[in-house]
Amino acid sequence: MAAGSTHWMRHTYGTHAVAAGMPLDVVQQNMGHASLDTTTGYTTTEERRRMKAAEAAWKKTALQLDTPLPSTSL
Repeated sequence: MAAGSTHWMRHTYGTHAVAAGMPLDVVQQNMGHASLDTTTGYTTTEERRRMKAAEAAWKKTALQLDTPLPSTSL
């Protein structure tokens, strides 16, 4: 952990807190953000991660059913 910076640790905390379902206002307060807009940046990463996981599941299901997938824009 010697290579980890305080910025990296804060970002990791925010990302994992949002991923675990912690309310954004709580994450905002814990991280000391003056604006909720700053905290909402962590939700974009989480949404992208969830969409990739959903797409992987759709592909697996389509392969099992042998049906084509609709086009997506990720």
